[in-house]
Amino acid sequence: MVPFKSYVFEPGATLLQGGAPALGVHFVVSGAVTLVCEDFVGKERIVRIVQDGGIIGLETLTESRTRHVALALDKVRTRWIMAIRLRDSLQRAPELQWMVLHQMQVALDEAESWISALVSGTVPARVRLAAAAAAPATG
Repeated sequence: MVPFKSYVFEPGATLLQGGAPALGVHFVVSGAVTLVCEDFVGKERIVRIVQDGGIIGLETLTESRTRHVALALDKVRTRWIMAIRLRDSLQRAPELQWMVLHQMQVALDEAESWISALVSGTVPARVRLAAAAAAPATG
């Protein structure tokens, strides 16, 4: 059994701050979270939207700092697990390894699909605008 903490985030709340110490992983129980990063000129870009069953902060398993700002799009419930405890559990539990690998593949598939659509120009403008509008305003 992996010890975890339960959290509830209100819309607009920050789950992770980019560049902060990488302490743990959020498993999204319900709600939607947008992951945002800054591009090379400092403009914020939505990287991914994570929903029920998704994982936020997998980089904490291998890195010392978080990569993205994670913002709640609506009311979000998560289970948070310390990275060091999750690493230990992954070494002992093949079923947990499989679950994490599956979530990583889902994220990779989503990223590849968006990249392909954007490069080919097949993403309609209204879809791009809807994705941009889904991101909460940041000051």
